[in-house]
Amino acid sequence: MGREGITVLEFDEAKHEYRWCGEVVPSVTQILKPLSDFSRIPPDVLERKRQIGTATHKAIELHLTGGVELESIDPAVLPYFNAFLRFEEENQFRMEQCETRVHHHLYRYAGTLDLIGPVKSGPLALIDLKTAAEFSPAWGPQTAAYYQATAPFAATMDRAALQLRDDGTYRYHRLTRAGDFATFLACLNIYNFQREFK
Repeated sequence: MGREGITVLEFDEAKHEYRWCGEVVPSVTQILKPLSDFSRIPPDVLERKRQIGTATHKAIELHLTGGVELESIDPAVLPYFNAFLRFEEENQFRMEQCETRVHHHLYRYAGTLDLIGPVKSGPLALIDLKTAAEFSPAWGPQTAAYYQATAPFAATMDRAALQLRDDGTYRYHRLTRAGDFATFLACLNIYNFQREFK
C-alpha cells in the first residue's frame, strides 16, 4: 500500500465512504455483498446484530489502545467482549495494529482491517473480528483483500477470522484457501461492471 501515502486515504464514518486522493473508492465489504445473503433475516434482527458487532469492535479497540471500563459495555455486548479477552489470554495475543485503514493502489479499493499481531508467539496474523453465529465463506475473500492491501508486509502474515460468540467462547478460523483473493477480484469486477452502467 505504500505507507507514505496513507494520509491521503480518508474515511467518512457517517456515510461509510472511503476516498483516495479525493475520489470515492469502494470498500471491501461493499464489493463482497454478493457473497452474503441476509434476505431471510428480519431487518430489526439484522440491525440489532449490526449494532452489537459495532459496539463489540469499539470495546475491543478501546481495550487494546488504552483501556475500557467494563461498566460502560452494553450487557448484550459483554459476552462477545469476554470471548475476546479469553482469546487474548489463551493465545498470548499482542496487538501491533488495530482498526487500520488500507488501500490497494492497483485495484482501487479500501477497507479497515481489525487486528494484526502474533498469536502464540507465531507469525503475525491479520485477524478479522466476527460476531456472527455461523461461519461465512466470505471471510476468506475479505481477509485476502485486506492482506493484499498491506504489502509489503503481506508475505509474512497469516489470515484468520476470530468468531466471538454470545456464550463467551470463541472460534479461531485460520483462512488458508489459495483462491480467496481471486474470488474477491471476481466480485470487484462485477462491482465495477455494475457501477459502469448505473
